[in-house]
Amino acid sequence: MLKTLLCIVVVILISNTNSFAQQFQHEDKIIAFYGQQRFSEFQQNNPALIDLLDNYIDHGFYVQDVNADKYSEFLPLQNIALASKNGDYTSINDFLADYGTPEFNPLNYAFFPTSEVQVFKLEGVNKIIYILPQSAIVSQ
Repeated sequence: MLKTLLCIVVVILISNTNSFAQQFQHEDKIIAFYGQQRFSEFQQNNPALIDLLDNYIDHGFYVQDVNADKYSEFLPLQNIALASKNGDYTSINDFLADYGTPEFNPLNYAFFPTSEVQVFKLEGVNKIIYILPQSAIVSQ
């Protein structure tokens, strides 16, 4: 009985630690994109935006393998726009390589959740970018 109780406590502690570490990692990504000063301003003036950004990073942005025929009517993206003032782009392959890393930050790209689901087909691969609507991101 004591072993079982101890195991349950350990599992709870590990899951809480992982959740805290993941949230901290998301905050680091928000700070990396917006800077510490703007992040602090968001915390004070618009904490709901911090929650939206955190959830967007965590579960609002996906790249999925798809059946190419299902999305044949979509005009494929030939490259991926970066979230920069210069209008820079990156290749599909470089984007997918970045997406496959733990350091991936969707804020670095010119996508953001809106009131509707967004789907973007990627050229040359059977993949789409799928972005949940804001309402689904904040309610999870």
